[in-house]
Amino acid sequence: MRISIIIPTYGRPERLERATRSLLAQRRPPDELVIVVKSWDVASRTAAERLCCAGSGMAVRIATVEEASIIAAENAGMRAATGDVVCFMDDDAVAPPDWVEQITAYYADPRVGGVGG
Repeated sequence: MRISIIIPTYGRPERLERATRSLLAQRRPPDELVIVVKSWDVASRTAAERLCCAGSGMAVRIATVEEASIIAAENAGMRAATGDVVCFMDDDAVAPPDWVEQITAYYADPRVGGVGG
């Protein structure tokens, strides 16, 4: 099962980097990270591009949106994501080391179609 994490971000590159570090420290790392930036947010795009080149082994994609809404950002992230399971994370969140592992465990049950929390 491939896990994609989508992080919409705007104007908080240092928090984005902290959030991403928490994903790199996962016991079960995600397969892909999709960072969604506003087209005019140069600082966040620069931080996202650094993460793409970090050599972590996790695929990092950058999606760009013109609209200022979170819905537009989340939709752009979903279009870019390639995982079987797609998770959303705020750019100012820090995931505990077992976050992806816990989410993945629920999908062992074929009756589960979605997990929130």
